[in-house]
Amino acid sequence: MEGSQRRGPEQSGRRQNGYDDSADVVVLSGDLFAADCDSVRAALAPALAPDDRSRSEVVIDVRAVRVLDAAVIGLLLQAWQSCQEAGRQLRVAGAQGIVRRAILATGAQRLLALADRDAGDVAARGHDHPNHRRWPRARLTGVLALVATDERHRLDDQQARTVARIHQQAVDREIGAARLALLVGLRSRLRRDPGALLDEQFLAVADRPAVLDGIVLAGALRSGADACDLRLIDSGTTALRVVRQRGLLAEFRRYFGVGGPGPAVASASTLAAATGDPVLVDDVTRSSIYHAPRAQRVLRAVGLRSVYAYPLHDDAGQLLGVLSCHYRAAGPHAAADHLVEHTVRALAQLPG
Repeated sequence: MEGSQRRGPEQSGRRQNGYDDSADVVVLSGDLFAADCDSVRAALAPALAPDDRSRSEVVIDVRAVRVLDAAVIGLLLQAWQSCQEAGRQLRVAGAQGIVRRAILATGAQRLLALADRDAGDVAARGHDHPNHRRWPRARLTGVLALVATDERHRLDDQQARTVARIHQQAVDREIGAARLALLVGLRSRLRRDPGALLDEQFLAVADRPAVLDGIVLAGALRSGADACDLRLIDSGTTALRVVRQRGLLAEFRRYFGVGGPGPAVASASTLAAATGDPVLVDDVTRSSIYHAPRAQRVLRAVGLRSVYAYPLHDDAGQLLGVLSCHYRAAGPHAAADHLVEHTVRALAQLPG
């Protein structure tokens, strides 16, 4: 906001900013909301203060205002009332677009002498203009009440949104805590029983993210892998999409597409999905799958030497996805047939 611009006696007879000496001019600019009321009030104060320099008319120039809300319009109406009591006139100049529609919506356009006039017509406007006649106090009170009601509704809506957001955050924290408790309990049970992933009590209360987390946790614990990722077929694109991963470093995820759509580079997962058979790579440094120099650099950088990828099929033989177990040590490693079976069964009971 640029604030108030007033002309002193030494500028008599000259025009400034397109207005002549018959008006005190306040220039406002920017986006004006309830939070800006103090600044708007401070900008209006010099022009509204009665002194020997006061002009017969106050012009509030809003050409540079992009948007204003009901609270600011309320201040303009209060300024209008102050001018009326001092025997002066007030008008708003340059209101266009959203600003003009906001003033029209409150019904304050006549009080504020809103008109499609350019700056510089102050001298040509007589004070007997229809828009300048005094309005009954009851009408002014009604308009101010409308503005106050609109502002109260806005604040109520804002408060409701804030309360809803805080409530949702609390719910999210509770869900997160419950999911963590489920996974902590699942972790201890998986070390003893590979079928814990299918425990009815776990599946009865676990949501979809908790089940997916449980699958990669089971994959890591039961296979002895250092990292694990689960890719499922996207029903929309029919491509593999990583839905969960555990223990994979960022450099690996970026290169092999973990965390996004199916990877653009060859991997054990893509080969397992294409052939429908497990792909067991005991040493990635000797595998033709990872022969690309960059793939080798990435695998050496993240310290992974072996990967076993298992395709997941439902009872009808339809491919559901691929579960991959990654090891820091070269193979061979124990097969994970039971892990695959339990994963498929858990996917079949996956919540929507």
